[in-house]
Amino acid sequence: MKYLLFFLFIPFFGQAQIVKGIVKEKTSKEGISFLTVAIENSDVYVLTNENGEFQFNLSDIKGKNIIVNNIYFEPFLIKVNDGNFINIELTELSFTLEEMVVYNQPIKRVFEDIISNSEKKIKTNVKMQTYYKEDYFKDGKKYFFTDGLVDFYIKNKSTKIDAVVRESRLVDSNTNKQLNEVDLEYSAAIDVNDVMESSMRFKILRKILKDKNYEFVVTSKKAGDKTLHTLYIEPKEEANERFLFSGKVVFNESEQLIYELDLKFAEEFKKYNTEINALILKIKIHDLKRKVKYNFVNGSYYVTYSDVYFDFDVSRNKGKLNERFKGNSEIITLGVENTSNFPAKDQVYTKKQLYKNGNKYSYEFWNDELIKNYVK
Repeated sequence: MKYLLFFLFIPFFGQAQIVKGIVKEKTSKEGISFLTVAIENSDVYVLTNENGEFQFNLSDIKGKNIIVNNIYFEPFLIKVNDGNFINIELTELSFTLEEMVVYNQPIKRVFEDIISNSEKKIKTNVKMQTYYKEDYFKDGKKYFFTDGLVDFYIKNKSTKIDAVVRESRLVDSNTNKQLNEVDLEYSAAIDVNDVMESSMRFKILRKILKDKNYEFVVTSKKAGDKTLHTLYIEPKEEANERFLFSGKVVFNESEQLIYELDLKFAEEFKKYNTEINALILKIKIHDLKRKVKYNFVNGSYYVTYSDVYFDFDVSRNKGKLNERFKGNSEIITLGVENTSNFPAKDQVYTKKQLYKNGNKYSYEFWNDELIKNYVK
């Protein structure tokens, strides 16, 4: 089979009939973001957007069952017979209270094995098709927005993941191009290649596990025959290093797979975040957050969603000019395809930020019916 997972990503020219839907939590009626909605016994899936909305081509789902299977909700299945709006309401699982898990070996060692197994499950010789976007604000005002279609190639587990930008656009609110180059070159968070590389290789988790400034607690909770484990990460009380994180990692212990990562700078330790001297600039990083969601479908383990948020000050001219930057980069996986064709060296995107690629698009991809669902 050629496609492991296929989003049916093609330019939209009006021929295909689109079926729209939404996934909500049954009690609150709130939309559930970045949830996988799949066709049963198929490799076709979509992700809900920030409002819980999703779209399919009618030809792909007519007469078939679509399923939603998530670690926090009861499984859901519905048959689609026409092009009417699909309303899915999920019942949240009733988990027991969390209980602390005690291992007969250090938690670090246990979790190193889980990371190792998760990485082994990552499929190689594949191309990950993604929708990528960067959103910057300076001093509370929109600075620029850029998005694009970026393919990430995973050849094997030891080589670097390569990015190829197929389409990109830049909506620039800034009139001083020189500031773009100076300010954003030293961004603490945005790096097209590193965002996916770090997520797929679990770089930040590996670094935290090796750091003596952290302590770890694992808990478990049950709902029927389902058990969910969570690794909680906190700096030790006596720690005084800069850029220390707190957060959690949700994983399935029996599968030895990580499903969610949610980290941010530990609030009580931000006082240790001293300035970074970068040539003519001084950078004060106030916050850095990383969220990643993973999925395991049809034997393939992959990143479905990644978000990096940053908040920092840039000071220049000996403190006479100070500017505040906030923003984030998001990756939404559209599909994962087997491939034996990998990009040549000159095709690989080597710049840190997508905005540097500018407006290079062959069609208005952001208006594609199967893409604009993710465009704010």
